[in-house]
Amino acid sequence: MLGDRDWGGDGTVYFGSAFPPGNELSPLPQKHGALANSSEGIVWDEHILLAKALGPPQGAGIGLEVPDAAVAGEPFTIRIAAPALAGITCRYEETGVMPIGSVPLQRADDSLTSTLAIGRPGLYTITARGGGYSAVADDVLIVPPDD
Repeated sequence: MLGDRDWGGDGTVYFGSAFPPGNELSPLPQKHGALANSSEGIVWDEHILLAKALGPPQGAGIGLEVPDAAVAGEPFTIRIAAPALAGITCRYEETGVMPIGSVPLQRADDSLTSTLAIGRPGLYTITARGGGYSAVADDVLIVPPDD
């Protein structure tokens, strides 16, 4: 959130939040490693290196909220925010292993949500795509239930 506007993203602190008003803002909804793999990240690097003026962000991006961890077999909630909720897709995979499937989404006021229960412990990547930005992804650690 910057001022009264939610710029979306993946739950990390938005670049512009670290700058006082009047300074340039990054238009990137990505975080960490995903920056290097997104077309927006490459354009932003060119902007910085070549001192190009990109202008302000061109509207809100897609936002993804997933918990940091969940218990195997127990449901957890995924929330996706986007300017237009049509055309948004969500998938999950065991990170670095294999794609598993689509996440069914339901409209909930101004966002899309899903309740997902993953039965096997491991690290899973949830990916949401749609709108004008590259896909936004975040990881959730699925831990074994207490015995």
